[in-house]
Amino acid sequence: MKQCPVYNQHIIWLIVLLLLTFNSCKKEAGKGSPKAVLTDTIAAVMPFTMTMSPDTYTQNDTIIKGLITNNTASESHFGAQYTLEALKDGKWQEVIYDSQYPIAFNSLAYIVPPLGTATCDTYLLKEFYNFESGKYRIKKDIRPILTAEFIITDGETATSDIQLQHSDGDYVMTIEPEICNMSTDSVTVTITNNSPMEITPYNHYYIETVGEMGWERYYYPSMRDPIMADNPVVKGTSITFRIPLIATRFHKSLIVQGFKPGKYRVCKYAKIDVSAEFTITDDMK
Repeated sequence: MKQCPVYNQHIIWLIVLLLLTFNSCKKEAGKGSPKAVLTDTIAAVMPFTMTMSPDTYTQNDTIIKGLITNNTASESHFGAQYTLEALKDGKWQEVIYDSQYPIAFNSLAYIVPPLGTATCDTYLLKEFYNFESGKYRIKKDIRPILTAEFIITDGETATSDIQLQHSDGDYVMTIEPEICNMSTDSVTVTITNNSPMEITPYNHYYIETVGEMGWERYYYPSMRDPIMADNPVVKGTSITFRIPLIATRFHKSLIVQGFKPGKYRVCKYAKIDVSAEFTITDDMK
């Protein structure tokens, strides 16, 4: 059956009118409140997520397949260690393996690249726990690396054309001063959380410098009191750290190399908790 040309034209114009109206509404909604639109966009995407795929398993299964997504511009790491919880009477309770010896995990670090993903498999140790049907939850620590660049100048080299970068976005780390001289004894880094996900920065830090192959480790102090567990940084708050530029804590058997004029960056690990749920069913197939 032939369609009427006039009818087709009416349909086309109706579609065009709807598209123009939709675009106009979007522009009107953004007028006078670009920050509100940006905030909504940021809040809609969490910095890190973990999902189980599939999210339902049988009592025969021993490996839970997971995927960690990094929506930030910072490289991040995670380990094999995890916490497992079971939903009992509406409350999450930690799964305690009935083992004579402590459960050990491989000391491996897995990388989640910026704006990338990484798989994370969890092995259920059924010989130490009776996994009944029900809901379970896996919790893991994600450790992003926050960085901020600075320069040590000899007073003669021009620094106006040097570009300095720092972690930005959900988790911002800035440094003050950015331009140092040979007598500067320390810098101060400030970490600000713009995300709804809480972050806990480590006390530990290390410093890199630009070498022939890119960024290279330059100063790595011993790890003492590595994590600031009592000072999580929630959304809209900040925390500061003083970073000494004089190596006074090296072991006496090591040769201390002072900071020379050049470009450096402070690197700090932080801890972010992610979790994902899955279900175990009675189906033994």
